Amino acid sequence: MRPDLSPYLRFDVHNVVEAIAATRWVDRHSGVKYEKCDYRPCGKLFQVTSKHGRKFCPIPSKTESFCANAHKKSEARRKQDDFVALFLEGRRNGLSEKRIRSSRAAKAIGLAPKALEAAVKRAKEQAKQQTRGLLRV
Repeated sequence: MRPDLSPYLRFDVHNVVEAIAATRWVDRHSGVKYEKCDYRPCGKLFQVTSKHGRKFCPIPSKTESFCANAHKKSEARRKQDDFVALFLEGRRNGLSEKRIRSSRAAKAIGLAPKALEAAVKRAKEQAKQQTRGLLRV
């Protein structure tokens, strides 16, 4: 049996910091690239394995990243909150629901139809509570 004569690189490290530095050096010189997760609460570094421009860190054996899913949900919540505020302001100014929905500002928020219906429902509930004096403005 012949011994494996392929080239190899050996590092002698004496602590964790040196081990991390050696790993980073090997990664950099072998062409491995890292990106930072765009989901603010996460911010972890992940290895770039393709050129499709992933923005969120992947989770092994899952179809979608937790961070990407959480980011989508937080964006949808923010859009709904923006629409609810717009809806309540429009009602205070005497605009009809149809006029508010078709306004440029409502279209700029860009809610999907189901999310828009949920936001309108939530806005109507808040408007009722405000008229009853149950909710502070």
